[in-house]
Amino acid sequence: MILFNRCERSFTMKKNTRMNVRMTAVPKYGMLLVALVVVAALSYWFADSKCHQLGQEILKHEQKNMSLENEWIRETARWNKNKTPEVLEKVEKDFDMAIPLAEQIVRVDASGRVLPRQVSVARFYVIAGSEGKASR
Repeated sequence: MILFNRCERSFTMKKNTRMNVRMTAVPKYGMLLVALVVVAALSYWFADSKCHQLGQEILKHEQKNMSLENEWIRETARWNKNKTPEVLEKVEKDFDMAIPLAEQIVRVDASGRVLPRQVSVARFYVIAGSEGKASR
């Protein structure tokens, strides 16, 4: 707008006194708050899904552990049932077997060598003479 200045008697232009204001639909701090809430929600969702996945895995391992324990209990019971004196006597009669005496039992290690202090092996070597030592 052009005005007449009385002091100078000249034409001057009036300064634009309007403030340069930028208005946005959402303020900066509001956007920051929304971003924080979204990040927190995604973090919670990720942690929850990971915990759920680990819980399912633990449950699966616990179920497998229980089934293995039950199987072990069944096999132990079956083995103990087969070791009862009645079953052993029946096996002896069916196969015409006798339980060996202590001096008839020979213990060997994993490689097949006779363990030391075996009475029956020493007696075999004495009975067989030098042939027994050579064959061993």
